[in-house]
This record gives sequence, structure tokens and C-alpha cells, in this order.
Amino acid sequence: MEQYERYAIYVAPPAESSLGRFGYGWMGFDPQSGKSLRLPDINGLSQEEILRARASQTKYGFHGTLKAPFRLNAETSVNDLQKAIVALCAQLQPFTLPGLKVSSLGSFLALVPLTRSLDLIDLAETCVQQLDKFRAPLTEAEMERRRAANLTPRQEMYLEAWGYPYVLDEFRFHLTLTGRLARLEREKFLALMEDAKAHIFQEPVPVSEICLYGDPGKDRKFRLLLRFPFGQAVSSSEKFTTPMPVKMI
Repeated sequence: MEQYERYAIYVAPPAESSLGRFGYGWMGFDPQSGKSLRLPDINGLSQEEILRARASQTKYGFHGTLKAPFRLNAETSVNDLQKAIVALCAQLQPFTLPGLKVSSLGSFLALVPLTRSLDLIDLAETCVQQLDKFRAPLTEAEMERRRAANLTPRQEMYLEAWGYPYVLDEFRFHLTLTGRLARLEREKFLALMEDAKAHIFQEPVPVSEICLYGDPGKDRKFRLLLRFPFGQAVSSSEKFTTPMPVKMI
């Protein structure tokens, strides 16, 4: 039996970085250590306001999605998945995002890149396509939940092909900060957060690894299982273990 119900491929900043300290604190949880964290102070926003705004996102934590959560198919194992990620990352080269900004994406807030990054777009496309053989097909109930978002015909096509509607040319990298907010509340958060934390958000963001996350189910928080560095070859005979401890490769 696998330890986790689903797996996901994310970009997640190191916990010791300025962005990591802010983001994991904002979500109140370090996904690698499993420890609860203190909320950041933002002038003009109370702790209660922050808790309420991010409540629906704390299960997923602070990250940028490359390949959305998926169940493993019956023919593969988490060990197979990890070896495939190692092989993929051995062919990748690090790059840097010039910085981030707080932005409204529909009715929620997220951090998005200051400029469009072709490297980031290529990375997401590579993860979606090369790791899809490990994904179990969506159930009809899962499909219907996605369709409730009033998908476009292209998004519907991607949902059926890749198990997620926002991939390839529909992909927009973001690190979610809040759930749905009313317009005035959203505008308040956006202005105050950008004013208070712009010096952190605008720092360059190195992308030199991808992360494997696990969903333990039952509304428990996603955990960061492994970080896979780019350009680092690992012997194909290396054996991973399940359940996998949280560690660095």
C-alpha cells in the first residue's frame, strides 16, 4: 500500500529563503518538517483576516504547480515515479525568475512571475507530458468536479488528455495565497501585501529543482517528500523506499 493517496510535482522555495519563510509562514505550515509556523505580520491585516483568507488553501500549502495532484496507476509505483523524475531532472538546467508580484487571478490572490518565462513554461510542459504515464485516469466524479468551473472547449480537451485543464497553453504559473475573496477584500489584501512584502517578492527566484509532494488524504496537509535537483545524474539502479522519508537527494 502506498503511503499517499496522490502525488504532485511542484516548485517550492527552500524553507530558509526569504520567499520560503514568508510563504510557509503565510500558510502556517512547513511541508517538509511538518511543523506549524507563525503567521507573518502585515500592517493593516489582522491575524484573523489572514487565517480566514487562506483557510481553503492550507491543505495544499505554498507552491507553484507543474503537474497537478494525481493517483498512481496500477502498473506503476512511487519508486518508479521517483526514478523517472531523477532521469528527467538530470537533463534540465537551472534558470532564474526575475521576481514575483501579487496578482488577482479571478477571485483569489497569488504570486505570479514579473515577466513571462519560457523556461518555466517548458518545464511545466515537460513535467505534464513525460510523467503522465504514472497517472491513473480521473474518475467520472473527479471529471465533473473540474467541469464545474465552466471549462472552455480547449480546457475540456486537456482535462480528458492530461487529467487537468490548465496545462500547455492554458498554464499560468502561480503560488496561491488566498481562497475566493470579495472584490473589496481582495483589493485590500493586494495593496497591503504588495506594500509590506514587495522587497521579498521582487527578489530573483532560482528554479534549480522540482519537488515531489504527497497527499495523505482525509484533509491532511500535503507533504514535501523529496527535492530533485537539476543536472544531477543518479544511478538507474538506485533503490528508493516507500514510505519515503522527507529528505534531500
